[in-house]
Amino acid sequence: MNKLECLENNNIPYIIKKGKYKRIIIGYYHQTTLTIKTPINMPFHKLEKFINDNLEWIIKKQPQGYYLNTKYETDSKYLFLGHEYKLKILASNIEKVELFNDELVIYSKSLEEAKIKTILNKWRKTQAELIFQEVLNKCFKEMNKYLIKYPLLEIKKYKSRWGCCYPKQNKIIINISVVNLPINFIEYVIFHELTHFVHLNHSKEFHQLLQKFVPNERILKKEITKYNPIYE
Repeated sequence: MNKLECLENNNIPYIIKKGKYKRIIIGYYHQTTLTIKTPINMPFHKLEKFINDNLEWIIKKQPQGYYLNTKYETDSKYLFLGHEYKLKILASNIEKVELFNDELVIYSKSLEEAKIKTILNKWRKTQAELIFQEVLNKCFKEMNKYLIKYPLLEIKKYKSRWGCCYPKQNKIIINISVVNLPINFIEYVIFHELTHFVHLNHSKEFHQLLQKFVPNERILKKEITKYNPIYE
């Protein structure tokens, strides 16, 4: 797939959606990821020219928040559970990650950035599995009378969503990047998906039920846009 270099060079995350559009449409749509809607048969060079011509607007309108962590080196910042840690990378025969106050220490046999990223992502996945299950257990207990049985939990990478659910399969899927958010946002995302087991769409009844467990869900829905669904 061709890449839009002007966006890549400016660290602007984006997704391209091809469909029955009559023209190119761009916008952030309440997310930090730029959405580019383009006609199915639009030649890439025309799309590239359109983006280049509108790059100034794209940068100006970019929501302020947490974007991609592109450097895996000492003193870089890394977001975990809503707290910004400073990375510290140490050479070691044992590969592991530890938290000390405001530092996230990565021990690695190799100091190459790709290796550091691999170790950190493995640690993040382990943390996400533990934290999401703990939060899901808490949320399920609170919503127990509305739900039939405890759902399966999967963790995946998504480009533009925090989670999704499959009521018929009794399963919810949570974006790995949710573990980078504060705990109240993690609860919000999981409560949101569990509420869909009762109300499939975002109806008035859906929000009424969700607000029983997350009274400030409207505020959280707006504030979560400060974070990037593809943070890494």
